[in-house]
Amino acid sequence: MAKIQLVQPTQVGSRRVGAVKPPLSLADRSGQAALGQAVAQVSGDIFRQMTATKAANEEATFRGIGKSEIRGYGAFVEQNPNLSIEELQKEQEAMMGRIKTAAGKATTRLARTANENWLAERGPSIERESLDLMAAIKSNQELAVYEIHQKTNMDNLDAGAYTKLKERMVKEGLLNKEIADAQEVRDLAIIDRAMDKIEVDNIKPLLIESLGEELDKQAGLATLSSELDRLKKEGVLTEAEAAEQDKVLGDWIDNFVAGRKKAVDNAAKLTTLETYTGFLEPVTTGSVSFDDVETSSMSKDDKESWQKYIKGSYEDAPTETIAKGFTDSTGAVFEAASLEISKKEAYDDILTARFVDRSINEDQYNWAIDKIENPYQKNIMADLRSTMKNNTTSFRDFHSILFRGESPRDAAESQKVNEALVSWLDRLIEKDAVPLFDLKKKMFAMSSQFRVNNGTLVDIGDTVLRNGEEWEVIGFYEDGEPSWERVEDSGIGNGGGFNPLGRGFDLETFKESGGVPDETGHMGSFDPRTGMLLKGMNHPTIGLTLAEEKKLGNKVIKRGDRFFTVPDEKAK
Repeated sequence: MAKIQLVQPTQVGSRRVGAVKPPLSLADRSGQAALGQAVAQVSGDIFRQMTATKAANEEATFRGIGKSEIRGYGAFVEQNPNLSIEELQKEQEAMMGRIKTAAGKATTRLARTANENWLAERGPSIERESLDLMAAIKSNQELAVYEIHQKTNMDNLDAGAYTKLKERMVKEGLLNKEIADAQEVRDLAIIDRAMDKIEVDNIKPLLIESLGEELDKQAGLATLSSELDRLKKEGVLTEAEAAEQDKVLGDWIDNFVAGRKKAVDNAAKLTTLETYTGFLEPVTTGSVSFDDVETSSMSKDDKESWQKYIKGSYEDAPTETIAKGFTDSTGAVFEAASLEISKKEAYDDILTARFVDRSINEDQYNWAIDKIENPYQKNIMADLRSTMKNNTTSFRDFHSILFRGESPRDAAESQKVNEALVSWLDRLIEKDAVPLFDLKKKMFAMSSQFRVNNGTLVDIGDTVLRNGEEWEVIGFYEDGEPSWERVEDSGIGNGGGFNPLGRGFDLETFKESGGVPDETGHMGSFDPRTGMLLKGMNHPTIGLTLAEEKKLGNKVIKRGDRFFTVPDEKAK
């Protein structure tokens, strides 16, 4: 029989009651430690991989935002070509702020570090790119303004202003010097020819005056001879040119005298001026009857004309003046004042516009009749007529730049500025406040601003709304451009709203210095006591001021928060 072996307590499984689990051997312990290390390593690798993936995603998201912001800023600049550099700079700072905010939103240290490195590397280049964009926009703006100003200089026959502006644009690198010089030669030749023609044309009013009411032809020929001698001495005309003009203007005198004599004879036969003037006011209320006309001393032709006027007087007056009517009625006023047509002929033109063509309203009719009976002074009439004529051609040229061709709005918009100009001038005359000097220059400047101020004619003290801000005209500069001051900055010096880096003018300091605008409203750019610059560094005409200081041997430097003019030792 087999021998039975007793079970020892130490060999009983650990789950048996009262049994003891055998101790782990050294091999068992080392195996368990190795397993723990392996699990920890796998867990760490997984965490690091997840963190790296998240960081890469956050970094890619941030860079996408950065590129999107840069493209968005480029589009903003292109879509807003008329914004100031100050406004573009503000948008650029906002863009950089949004990019930095996006960089800080990363939740992983790796992504934040990568974003910071990207900003450090790309930030300066982003700023350079945005500045290049702003510089390009500024160049385009300045070139567009240059074209308009040079056209104005050509219209005004101002060779000095033309050359000065060209030199500034070349110096600033906006124009090629060789091309600009060649164009200047051609344009100045045009100006010279135009000035010579004006000199000759200016003889005609003198001839008309010397002919007088008696139409003394010999007196006219004597004046012609004297004026041609003067132009030869001044080098305006050569001997051959003077001989040619003597024949041309001599024939003109013959035709003028013959025409005026015929007109006077016809007017004497047809009617008297008193008969016409007696009907001018009653016809506007329908108070002139056909019987009144038939029983008058007017000729048959004049009676037929007045029958048309009377028929038109029974209809309601036109509510507006159209471009053709404005041109016809103002033309009649100017031509009557210069004796190109008689008063009767001028009245017929105006009556036809009001009652037959129905192209002028009651206000324009009354103004035209009044200005025939009470004309402007000769110098005012000449300046107004020249400015209005220039406005008509300037609007056409202005639109040809914008639309590459004539715009149907030309006539209507030139009418608007000319109507506004006449109203402004009439108010000055009523207040006996017509400028003693540079009236024509001021009217040209105001008319030019009309085109860029939403159809508003501005004078000193007037305000306009621009980009939600109110700006006031505080004077006119030497180049004829108005000086603007933001209303909330007006009258504030160092301690208030005047921004030395902005577009305004320190009016308060100007007044404190004892400065007053001259007869044309022009104001100084510096405080005469200290040499402190009164214009903001982004003022529309700051470039002209700085260029003039350099010519004088000065330079403008910054002291504290303001700018001052000081002698330039290098220049000396």
